[in-house]
Amino acid sequence: MKQLKIRFRKEIRVLREALSPELRAYGSAAINERLLTYLHRHTESRLLAFASIKGEPDLMSLATKLPRGRFLLPFTHIAESRLSFHIWWPGEELVVNRYGISEPRPLVEQSILRTDVIAVPALAFSMQGFRLGYGGGYYDRLLSQKSGIPLGITYDMFVLESLPVEAHDVRIMKILTDQRLLEL
Repeated sequence: MKQLKIRFRKEIRVLREALSPELRAYGSAAINERLLTYLHRHTESRLLAFASIKGEPDLMSLATKLPRGRFLLPFTHIAESRLSFHIWWPGEELVVNRYGISEPRPLVEQSILRTDVIAVPALAFSMQGFRLGYGGGYYDRLLSQKSGIPLGITYDMFVLESLPVEAHDVRIMKILTDQRLLEL
C-alpha cells in the first residue's frame, strides 16, 4: 500500500504542477468564491487556511475578505510532528520552513474551536472522503483530534474515484473544489 501511495503522489504531483498558471489562478479564484460563500453561512467560523505549495489552490486572498482575526495559518512543529494555528493578516511576516511552506511566526497559538473550518490541502481526494497528502501525516494527526470542521480543498480534477487507504488515514466528509461542494 505504501508503494502505491508513493506512486500516486508522484503521478498526481506531476499533473498538478503541469497546470498552467492561468488555470491555477482561475481554479483558486473559483475555490475562494465558494469558500467565502460557505463561510458566510457559518458566520461564527474562523478559517484555518494553508499557504499553498506545489500548485495547490491559493487561499491567501481570503485573509482580507474575512474579518480580522478570522484567517489563520498553520505553523509546523517538526520535532513534535504537529501543526499549530496562528492568526495572520497580509503584511505580517511569513517564514519558509524546511518543506518550502510559508508560515507565520508562532506567537500566540490558537485553540481549534468546534466551529472553525479547517481547510485541508491534499494532492487528491477520493469520492469516499480520503485524502492523499505528502506523507508526513500532519493533517491526519490534526483531524484525528476531532476538532473543527474539516473541508478538503482541491481542484475538481483531483477528486478521484478511489485512492489507496491505510489504517491511519482520516476520512473527510466535505470537499470543496472549483466546481462544487461535495458532502459525502
